[in-house]
Amino acid sequence: MPSPIEDRARTYAGLRGVHVLIADDFEAIRTLYRSGLSQAIPELRLSLAKNGVEALRLTQELRPDVVLMDVAMPEMDGLEATRRIKADARTRHVRVVAVTGTTHDSQVVLDAGCDACLMKPVTPDELLHHIARVLRP
Repeated sequence: MPSPIEDRARTYAGLRGVHVLIADDFEAIRTLYRSGLSQAIPELRLSLAKNGVEALRLTQELRPDVVLMDVAMPEMDGLEATRRIKADARTRHVRVVAVTGTTHDSQVVLDAGCDACLMKPVTPDELLHHIARVLRP
């Protein structure tokens, strides 16, 4: 019988090599997500942003496959960063998963261009599930 780790690795095998940008203003959250995701799928490529401005810049520079975007961040919130990512022809293909600690009208999140929305706290499995879901053709 396979272990839970082997099951997870098999379930998310298609995520090997996927590039994920983690954008959150709290270092502890960025560290937690990075640690959980890298333990689950060591082959994920992970980058970090500490605010919306940095998330936008790094998305334009690195062109990740998915951005895990905190909604409430300083300098530029995650919804505005998402709007700009989706408006830019170079980055509109990037999938954005909004991660929020507050209740937002789902239509507002979708109107900003987010491909999915999660409520904090989230587990690495929930993050992986939504990353895989938004990348499905």
